[in-house]
Amino acid sequence: MLRRRLSKDDLSPKNIFRKFLDFLNSSVWNLPLSMFIEQKSVVFDQEQENPELYETIHKEYSALIDTLIECFCDDLHITVNQLIASLKHDDNKARLTEEQQVLLEPVLAAQDMNTFVAMMIRKNVELQLQALQMIELVCGLVPSVLDVDDEDLLEDKGKPRRKTGWSPKEETERYILIKVLRQSKLDYERDEAARREAKIQLERALKESLYDRQQFQLASNSDEKTLIEVILRFNVCVRKKNRC
Repeated sequence: MLRRRLSKDDLSPKNIFRKFLDFLNSSVWNLPLSMFIEQKSVVFDQEQENPELYETIHKEYSALIDTLIECFCDDLHITVNQLIASLKHDDNKARLTEEQQVLLEPVLAAQDMNTFVAMMIRKNVELQLQALQMIELVCGLVPSVLDVDDEDLLEDKGKPRRKTGWSPKEETERYILIKVLRQSKLDYERDEAARREAKIQLERALKESLYDRQQFQLASNSDEKTLIEVILRFNVCVRKKNRC
């Protein structure tokens, strides 16, 4: 798809921009970018900032972005300046959708340190939340994400009910995650209900066993008391006969 050389008629800023968005949606771009961000984001902490380390990582990130963009330009046989011109074109800037803005954020982050740091901190928080949710699931706890209201779910045909700032792909992935987690919650609640019922039955059986034991003990005590009374009466009769 990316290796088809554009004709002179296709070298308009609009067509170059469209091809670049296709590239930003491809695995050629996403795989190395995702690996870099996930590996390096662990050091980006809101409470313990390290500007020197951030700057070093940003330089590595910018080099990666430059390499990927150069590969894109080589595949389409265009120059980097042509790509930059297409990004600055008025028609393209004025009509950016939310999804396009999300796609272009990593490109902007390579040029702007503040955007880069904010992006890395956000990824760090996302990874921490994912780890927390996995721990909660493994430990049998109910993750807080399961408390999401129905308004946060997608409507039919994959359309969001309200604006969330996420792309349709992210919204769909979140919807699937919530559905899976809610199913896990239902399974967990069913298991808990079964365990509670088994516990109730066990307690009932123990109470019945204890009651039977108490009744048996009372009966035994009563029989023993009766036997003692018979023995005492027999002894009294024996003593009377001896006197006679």
